[in-house]
Order: sequence, then C-alpha cells, then structure tokens
Amino acid sequence: ITGGRLMLLMKASNKQLKRTEFVENLANVIHRHAINPRQVVIEITEEVINTDPLAIENAIYHLHEKNMLVCLENYGYGRGYIDYFRRKMIDIIKIDPRLTRHLQEQSGESAYIKALMAMADHLGILVIIAGLETKAQLQQATSLGAEMGQGYILDTPLRPDELTEKLRHN
Repeated sequence: ITGGRLMLLMKASNKQLKRTEFVENLANVIHRHAINPRQVVIEITEEVINTDPLAIENAIYHLHEKNMLVCLENYGYGRGYIDYFRRKMIDIIKIDPRLTRHLQEQSGESAYIKALMAMADHLGILVIIAGLETKAQLQQATSLGAEMGQGYILDTPLRPDELTEKLRHN
C-alpha cells in the first residue's frame, strides 16, 4: 500500500515443507532468476503447522537461513500461534480476507484488525491486509496504518514472466 514494495507470496503445503530438498530447490530458482530472497514470502496456514509442528518449524528455520520470509496466512481466525511470534518464527501475518470484507462498514472488524496490527508492530511482524477489492477497503486499510496489502484493487494476477520482471526491477 505504501512504499511500492513488491513481494512474491507463495503458498506451501505440508508435503512440500516436509521435503528436505524443497527449500534448497526454491532457493536455486530464486537465485537463477536474480530475485531478492527478501521479496519471497512463503505462506503457511495454521492447518499446515498442525500436521507436523516439528517438521514445519525445521522448514521455517531453513527458509530463514535462505533469507526468505514466512507468512502465517488467513490470520484472525483460529488459534493464533502467539508462541511462533514470540520465537520470531513468523515474519508476516496476512489478515484473513473474511475480516477485510467488512472494513468499509462501521463494524468490529476495523478495531480487531487495528489490535492485530498493534500486536504485530510491537513484535516486529509485518502485516498484509488481504482481500482488498474496493477503494473504500483500501482507504480504510490505509487509515488503520496498513503498509502492505493484497487484492485486485492493487494489482491483478500476473503471468510468471511479468512477475519475474516486476520483482527484478522493484
């Protein structure tokens, strides 16, 4: 939303994260395409963590070793994994789009998102507001202090060659 920082967010399944070569292969692809690994964010869900917490923690450790970021996706519903924040295992939380849908309305979602953002800021965790589709949602997210967003109001899905080019020049 602010600063124009472009990042590549990719979902990873529990099967991918459990494979020992996954992180190394990903790092090789990033290097081959001259993409800054700090622009690459691996998204995981609470469900993925629950499948095998020790294996997923190991994968997160290796992603950090390769300078990639890790995002807890669809945050705002579910358990929350505060312990992962405390141990600096999660770099980014992505606010669940179900909360974003009601941003422009006078509802409790704005206060809830603002509280999540304050907690994240205090812990040094970046926040992405996902599901931004209207100007009103974008304006409300900006007024809450959001620095990063995701949604059709910001950009449409890109072909791989378009994305690679944008990442190289951002």
